[in-house]
Amino acid sequence: DKNKNLWVGTDEGLSKINLSNYRYNKKDKDISYYAIITMYVDDKGNLYVGNNKGVYLYDEKIDDFNKVFGIENGLIDENIYSITKDKYDNLWIGTNQGLHKVDSKSTRAYPYSVGNTKTSEWGKVRSIFFDDDNMWVGTAENGLKRVDLKNNKFKSFEVDEKDNNKLQSLTVRDIIKDSSGDIWIATEKGISEFIKI
Repeated sequence: DKNKNLWVGTDEGLSKINLSNYRYNKKDKDISYYAIITMYVDDKGNLYVGNNKGVYLYDEKIDDFNKVFGIENGLIDENIYSITKDKYDNLWIGTNQGLHKVDSKSTRAYPYSVGNTKTSEWGKVRSIFFDDDNMWVGTAENGLKRVDLKNNKFKSFEVDEKDNNKLQSLTVRDIIKDSSGDIWIATEKGISEFIKI
């Protein structure tokens, strides 16, 4: 993070290692009792942590985490698998039951739909990646979706294990873009070098 801390999330909680002096500090409060599933640091240096009880935000002043999103403020599921922000500073949360969006000026999460399709139909959202006005969504069992945010439409990508230009599996683990602008999809059965738009 911005203070040279390395955060390590495990099945047994969260640990902070200060890279300046290599001091180790296991977080012993509420959040450490739950498996850490995902972490995200935004452009402002805010650290978000997702586990099976919701989304937590690190408060540097008290050196602890506060729960910021759960059932009580809009999530329909508290199992958090991915967290990211778009270029408009909206927070996106991937859960066992699809995507949730938190508008930049809001403190409430809303289940996200694309057109008439509820993203809860996609199941577990493991990864979210933004590329211009497209949001790429990787799911645990329903493959890859490319959401056209301007036109409120989406496309699902087909699986073809013999063609590296096609999706290798319906289980998508991660999505990245390289310096050449190619999008790479990591699946449980290998990497798709490039998904043609």
